[in-house]
Amino acid sequence: MDFRTKHFFESVYLGVHTVFIRDKRGCDLKEIEGSVIGYPKFFTLNNDGQNDTWKVLGVTNEFYSNAVMHIFDRFGKIIMKIDSSLDNWNGMYNGELLQANDYCFSSELIDTQGVVSVKNDYFSLIRR
Repeated sequence: MDFRTKHFFESVYLGVHTVFIRDKRGCDLKEIEGSVIGYPKFFTLNNDGQNDTWKVLGVTNEFYSNAVMHIFDRFGKIIMKIDSSLDNWNGMYNGELLQANDYCFSSELIDTQGVVSVKNDYFSLIRR
C-alpha cells in the first residue's frame, strides 16, 4: 500500500472508496469508507450500452438515508422526480422521449447523520 502525507485526493473516480489512514510513526491503521458524488454531464439515449440513462453517481443507501433528485426542463418545469439512489432517468416524460436539450437538476441528499447537502446543476440530453 502506498501512503501519502497530503490529506486530500485529486482525480478520484465517483463511487464508494475505502481510505486507509496510518499515523506518521506507522502505527494505528484505520479504514474509512467514503462516497464521492458526481453526475454525468450528458447522456445519449442511443441504446449502445453507454450513457443511456442519467443518474447522480456515488449515492448509496449506506451513506445517505434519503436521496431525492428533481429534473427540470429549461423553463423550470419539473419533468422527473427520482426518489431513490438506485433509480435513473431514461429521457422520458409522460411516456414520450424528450428532445435533445440541456436540463437542470436539483439533488437533496440526507446522510445517515441527518446532514443535508443540496446540489443544483445541469446536464445535456444528446441524440446521435
